[in-house]
Amino acid sequence: MKQFDEAGRQLADAMTTAFRPYLMSRIREHDYPALDDSVLDAAVTTLEAELSELLAQPARLQRRSPLEVLQGACAGPNQALAESEIEPPARDPMASQALPGDIYDLAPASSSELGETVWQAHLAWGLAKAAEMKQPVAVLLTGNLLDRSRLEPIFGSHGLVLRTTDDLADFEKLLAGAPIQVVIDLSHPAAEKAITAAGDTRVIAFGPHVDEEAMARARMLGADQVLTRSSFFRQTGWMVGGSV
Repeated sequence: MKQFDEAGRQLADAMTTAFRPYLMSRIREHDYPALDDSVLDAAVTTLEAELSELLAQPARLQRRSPLEVLQGACAGPNQALAESEIEPPARDPMASQALPGDIYDLAPASSSELGETVWQAHLAWGLAKAAEMKQPVAVLLTGNLLDRSRLEPIFGSHGLVLRTTDDLADFEKLLAGAPIQVVIDLSHPAAEKAITAAGDTRVIAFGPHVDEEAMARARMLGADQVLTRSSFFRQTGWMVGGSV
């Protein structure tokens, strides 16, 4: 995960740094009038924000590529040229079909068009994502940061990436990545909703030994295994290994 996150950070930095000079170069190539600094600044700001949002997501939840985000950030400059009533150029039919909104032919077809630094960063990110996607994922719902730090190395030792969240909405998003196992802390206020949301995914739930009612409800809702907190932490390695 750290390698993938770092590759994403380097790619985002490279793209945002190269984007403005790239746009200015494309405008000169087409002999368009220079755009206002405010238009270029807004395009870079849009790219930076959308790349940050995309690359913060787990690999399995990224539905767009960084290049698609960059191509989309050309919308503002396209609009500015249209408002100036600049005549659009003739475009390749395939490019028009792939990027119908890029009427002034600003968006790059490849990250290599932004220079060697961006191209190499994009390649490194792609390799890191491929490696990340090969690793099976487990999801943990808990508000206890100490539990997270205890469990991550255990899951990691069995080749599992552990995604942890304290938010039910984020938990449901992580389920879309098809984890092979879900672990739910029954002391979390959304624990029962999380068990239901997990559907057919293997669910392990744990809670305080004094809260027998919560454990009984977890079983009724379909949790595959329900343990006291102490039993869960004694048996974590065995249970995780059995799911891989």
